[in-house]
Amino acid sequence: MMLFIFLLSFLFGSYVTALPLLFSFISLGWIYFIFKRFGKNIALVSSLLIIIGVGMSFLSLLYTPKISCSGFVYESKSNYFLFYSGGQRFYIYNKNNTYEIGDYLSISGTAGKLDFTTIESQFDFENYLNNKGVIYEYNVSKVETVFRNPLRIRAIRENFLNHFDDNSASFIGQILFNQFEENEVNKYSDVLHLGRFMSTSGIYIYAFVGFFTILFSFFIVKDHAKYLAWIPMIPFIVLSMPNFTVIRITLMFIAKLINEKLLKKRFSYLGILSFVAIIMILFNRYVIYSDAFILGFSIPIIFRIASHVFVHLDGIKKKICTSFIVYLFFIPFEMKYYNSINLLTFPISYLLSPLFIFIGITSLLCLYNIPMYVVPKWGISGLTILMKGYSKIPLEIYSPPLNDYLFIIMILFFLVFLYYLDIHFKPFYRPIGICMLIIYTFSFIPIKNIVTNQVSFINVGQGDCCMIRNRFNTILIDTGGSLYTDIANDSLIPYFKKNRIYNIDLLITTHDDFDHMGAVEGLKENFRVKKYITSYADFPIKIGDLTFNNYNTFSNEINDKNTSSLVIGFNICNKDFLITGDAPIEIEKQIMKTYSSIPCDILKVGHHGSKTSTCDEFIKYLSPKEAIISVGKKNKYGHPNQSVIDILNRNHVIIKRTDYIGTISYSTFAF
Repeated sequence: MMLFIFLLSFLFGSYVTALPLLFSFISLGWIYFIFKRFGKNIALVSSLLIIIGVGMSFLSLLYTPKISCSGFVYESKSNYFLFYSGGQRFYIYNKNNTYEIGDYLSISGTAGKLDFTTIESQFDFENYLNNKGVIYEYNVSKVETVFRNPLRIRAIRENFLNHFDDNSASFIGQILFNQFEENEVNKYSDVLHLGRFMSTSGIYIYAFVGFFTILFSFFIVKDHAKYLAWIPMIPFIVLSMPNFTVIRITLMFIAKLINEKLLKKRFSYLGILSFVAIIMILFNRYVIYSDAFILGFSIPIIFRIASHVFVHLDGIKKKICTSFIVYLFFIPFEMKYYNSINLLTFPISYLLSPLFIFIGITSLLCLYNIPMYVVPKWGISGLTILMKGYSKIPLEIYSPPLNDYLFIIMILFFLVFLYYLDIHFKPFYRPIGICMLIIYTFSFIPIKNIVTNQVSFINVGQGDCCMIRNRFNTILIDTGGSLYTDIANDSLIPYFKKNRIYNIDLLITTHDDFDHMGAVEGLKENFRVKKYITSYADFPIKIGDLTFNNYNTFSNEINDKNTSSLVIGFNICNKDFLITGDAPIEIEKQIMKTYSSIPCDILKVGHHGSKTSTCDEFIKYLSPKEAIISVGKKNKYGHPNQSVIDILNRNHVIIKRTDYIGTISYSTFAF
């Protein structure tokens, strides 16, 4: 128990720099609790560990960019590697990367801060690297290999995975080697919220060791067999580096072996787990920010405490109740990562675990050159079919995005509730449980949608997309489109979930350029779209108390590919909006000739700020207060053009850009 207390103290101190106010308050409350519960000496040690944690979190060497440096590769992927030199960590892009963990390199080039493009709701790679302690990237001009690691792990992995089809290889690479690539199983496991749970649990590793334990038990004493069963794991442990789950489980085995054989079981499981966590933090202080660390250590702890709570139950009842407590703990993570909870996650995880274990064990046997490659393929095919079927069942409840403060508060509420439930202290666990129920209930009730209207210019990179929500009616104008990512599944649908939008009542695309309608099919396939409109003949359109007008009926008069772009005006949130698509200056001039005036407070600038749109006369004619430029960061077209920026500035129009701000939203009460 003491090691667990010390671990929490160390963690609270380490997180202070991330959320200073919250964790300072938590640390003070924690010290007071320790003082009352365990006495002055333990409280003093805990205070010291909090101070050490704070000090370590502030550790950062002042870095002066260098033309050349030498160091080790400590993580290697297919198109980049992470490099350690002189106390600093670097990201280095390498399109066809062949460098391996352990290679010692001398590099020349220029270093600068990380600067990656991130669009709405997609994986934030820059934040991912920051959480690994990487804040610089090195633009390499020359690389010299000083020492080449003779064990080429990535080549061995690739040769092994070549025995499988693309979908199977991708999934096996993920569960065995932590290589995340798009695959069918991933697609459906994300819908069911099973991806992180499967990747951090390591249940297939325990099953594999159990398999060899049973096998060896036929020849030697079972007590010896459970230790010898880890010998076949050694090649896999080496090949999986730096898979956090494998490292954690391996260190736990070594710690338990030492505790049992040398220390005569002096420490409990909780103490061993805490000791391993502290060792991993001391070795790499940035590990505390990774999902694998948080889930990998918290889930076993919650499982142990829950097992003690339900100690009076027998067999399957105890397992189900204990697993359900673990699932309740996982709900805030679901809300944070998926912006929803899926009511199937708990039962499906139980039903699919045997198949997942089967795939893991047979894949590991294949890794040892046992010619049974077709067997895990069958398992993956079956898993894909089952997940695809389950994912079609609409039992997902959307939730708003959790900020870090609310996320931590929900986790702490749960831990305190579980602690007092374990010691059967009703005056505390009952009111805390009621508070948790109230927080969850209000998180899932779409109160905001009942009382507000909203317009959002969604950051889809180099493209256009505008969502209009009139209470429970939702209209989408354009979808964006990308050749490099699935805008519908990776950006739009997660954004709808954040806003608790369950269907699109009306989808309009201004014209057929890919960056305006490239995500239409993906959206229609994976989300409910009631009506789709592309023609100016359908206007004006009335939905609810909103009216959408199209001001471009001149597309046949001018021969230009963007002349067919709809120019859509509407009023909501006490503002007049005008979305011009890619309509060129010629269309703008025709509109000015035809209409004496068009109300416009917010203008979505035409063609992403290209000089082919947005003439000075048009801006004077509209007199907008604000201009939205939907554009991709560092795009190859040079959008927005400086001439357009100058026109907007001369007319005193406030400029808002999605590449700078991200998604731009307006909202007001609906009443």
